[in-house]
Amino acid sequence: METSVLVLLREAWMTLSHANVSIIISLLLVIPAYWSVAISRKTATRQLRAYISVGVEYFRLERNSSSGKWVINFTYKNNGLTPAYHTSIAFAHSFCDSAKIELPNLAQPYLLGTVGPSDLLTDSEPTNLSDSDVEGLKEGKTVLFLSGVIKYVDAFKARRQTEFCFYTGGLAPFGGPDDPELTVYQRGNDAN
Repeated sequence: METSVLVLLREAWMTLSHANVSIIISLLLVIPAYWSVAISRKTATRQLRAYISVGVEYFRLERNSSSGKWVINFTYKNNGLTPAYHTSIAFAHSFCDSAKIELPNLAQPYLLGTVGPSDLLTDSEPTNLSDSDVEGLKEGKTVLFLSGVIKYVDAFKARRQTEFCFYTGGLAPFGGPDDPELTVYQRGNDAN
């Protein structure tokens, strides 16, 4: 009788051991599968989310044909595959001596609403520049800055912002109406 109890105990132990091994193997298979799904979700989010950017090729200091005043025209675009919701922008310009750089204080933001995928939006900032100010830009004696921030919520409910800062004059002399592009400044450009 004792022998049969020992045999039963041994068989029960072997059955439990096999079950434990099966559980351990299952866990070892589930953990990498979960990790793979988590990485795939992060990658999909990164690839699909909205990316609003401001391209230097769109920044132009030009004379307005109707008013004769100098304005800064610029364009921003959603380069992502999903919309950017609750989008707002705040920007401002400053005009200063090239020896004493002062970035502008941003104006109050205004709401753009939803910016769809591949939407290209144009905005302009009027300036009080005179023709002699523009000559100072050409000679590199003065600097004109345009900086701003675009804030939005992506399709995955994450708050995002794009900061930008461009300039002309100083070390990047203004080329005038034939070459009106602004240059990316070393500070004030960041996106998340």
